[in-house]
Amino acid sequence: MTVQQVFNALYHHAVLPAKPVMLTFDDGYVDNYTDAFPILRRFHDHAEFNIISAYVGQTVGINSYMTWPQLRQLTAAGMDIGSHTVDHQDLGTLSVDQVRFELRDSRNILQQQLHVPVQWLAYPSGEPFKSGTMATRQLLLSLLPEYGYVGALLDGPLTTSTQNAQTPFQLERIRVAGGEGLAGFAASLSS
Repeated sequence: MTVQQVFNALYHHAVLPAKPVMLTFDDGYVDNYTDAFPILRRFHDHAEFNIISAYVGQTVGINSYMTWPQLRQLTAAGMDIGSHTVDHQDLGTLSVDQVRFELRDSRNILQQQLHVPVQWLAYPSGEPFKSGTMATRQLLLSLLPEYGYVGALLDGPLTTSTQNAQTPFQLERIRVAGGEGLAGFAASLSS
């Protein structure tokens, strides 16, 4: 499923197929392009790639990130792009001006470079819903629509496949960790 199809089901009563799955990849690592993208294309699947805009084409520590031409190939193939902020900071610990910068500039850079709408945010590591205060969370939830976002994806602390249409900026995901077996993943889908 695309994130837009999930959104349409939650808010416009569109019908989803039985047992829908939406695939999302965070950070924009180069293996998303070299490994995941060919598999998605082979099976005619779709995914959303949530990109740290300042890391595009960079190597940071041991991590290498996709380049703009690689991201353009993803979008040309129909993959969705979401924001994962400018530099993957915990939004629950930043000043209001820093949060505004992370939300605004990441989305603007991605849209300018890729010429696609960016309407979704994936919170870095699920933050600020792990570390932020209630006031910080409420502020962030009020800023997201101001900067053109229509929804946002969590990464914990809960892991469930059940979505709540009342909280479009707190959509749950089930994390699949590196090395996790198929049985563990299948068990997580029943939550």
